[in-house]
Amino acid sequence: MLDVAIYERQTPLTVNNAEYEKRCGSGSPPDHVCFTFLAGDASNVDVSITKGEFAYPATDVLVKDDAYHDFTIDDTSKSFSMYWMDTHVMLIYNPIATKKGCYNLQVMAPDDSNARIWVNDGILGEGIDLDSDQTDVHSRDFCTKWIRPHVANDRKSPRRSRLLAHSHLHSSIRIIDSHAFTVPLSV
Repeated sequence: MLDVAIYERQTPLTVNNAEYEKRCGSGSPPDHVCFTFLAGDASNVDVSITKGEFAYPATDVLVKDDAYHDFTIDDTSKSFSMYWMDTHVMLIYNPIATKKGCYNLQVMAPDDSNARIWVNDGILGEGIDLDSDQTDVHSRDFCTKWIRPHVANDRKSPRRSRLLAHSHLHSSIRIIDSHAFTVPLSV
């Protein structure tokens, strides 16, 4: 089995209410996606702008206030990922048709913990629209201004990863998580 070390970094997020309000406040463009938490916050996250297989530290996350419950990204035509360092869950945003406000979201959570992330778009009530704990498909397209993430340790029970049993067959690991990278320690 390949041993790996994962390195994470907390992204320093700066409160910028004026710029946040231009994109998410009253009279803001309807095609600019904004996030407001139902549970959890963005206080302990690693955010990266992704381009192809490369990830760059995000510098354009706009946070409404020091509660870190509301945020957006300056340029919604850029893909980004947000990794919660305490729960190890991830949200990945990929634009589809930014002029229409459409994008794809992917959510991931470790199989061997109680961590969970789900999102709600508020269109058809307060139900769960995308959940890391439901099916093998953790990706969905949205065309709505508001996304409401829920990040918590509220999975009913950890589940063992089916991929872990087959990891000894591979000599390298390709990480989807753009916030962490792996360094082989032994083969």
